[in-house]
Amino acid sequence: MYSLLGGAKSVDSVDQSRDNISLLERNLNNNHIFKEEPGTRLGVWEDNSLNFIDFAIESETKYDLVILDLSSYAIDEIKDFDVYKDHAALVRKIQKKLLNYAGYVFLISDLKKFVLDQYIRPGADKLTKTSVPKEYLPTRPHQSFVFYN
Repeated sequence: MYSLLGGAKSVDSVDQSRDNISLLERNLNNNHIFKEEPGTRLGVWEDNSLNFIDFAIESETKYDLVILDLSSYAIDEIKDFDVYKDHAALVRKIQKKLLNYAGYVFLISDLKKFVLDQYIRPGADKLTKTSVPKEYLPTRPHQSFVFYN
């Protein structure tokens, strides 16, 4: 939603929860953002992110920014995906297949034991201290990283 307000011409929002999709649609309406705005495209997808990533690759869709939320509630629902073992391959796949030149992947995770894979760490900047309010930093509610293409 904020991307459209900031001038993005195209946004895809993916969530596997019908409740979250309904909340998004309500927020869009409350903020007078409509899917049919002239000159913009908003896709709202009820699916898990891995399915959507494969769909976007097949349709040759490209993005300037991909926000990858590896939250515990979302990842637990995806079969055959282990966030601790599989996140590096997923980030590389997004970088290679979905990002435009000079695009970004913003990865966030609330998993307390999450450690970024050593093979992709050199290509990432850790943003946790800038994305979490100071009063929450001792508890570290999430970690966040940005990868550059």
